[in-house]
Amino acid sequence: MKRTGGSPAARVSAGVARHWPWLAVVAALALFLSVALRQLDLPGFYYDEGFDLIPMLALMRGEQPELLRGIGLGVGGMTLPLMRMD
Repeated sequence: MKRTGGSPAARVSAGVARHWPWLAVVAALALFLSVALRQLDLPGFYYDEGFDLIPMLALMRGEQPELLRGIGLGVGGMTLPLMRMD
């Protein structure tokens, strides 16, 4: 019987090194689920929270966002949208 080289600990660490991306995904998913599943009864994302998404993305790209009803606040040479609901 031919014995392969390496100690059992070396074989285990080689197996972990080969599968570490999947282990990281599983660990992150487990952490997320352990936090999220305890709070299922809390309210989530409401439709009015999405109204400010397009102007925010324009700001992140460094563009001038579209002003809703022309209402904005001048800061540093850029007109920022005033994000409010009626």
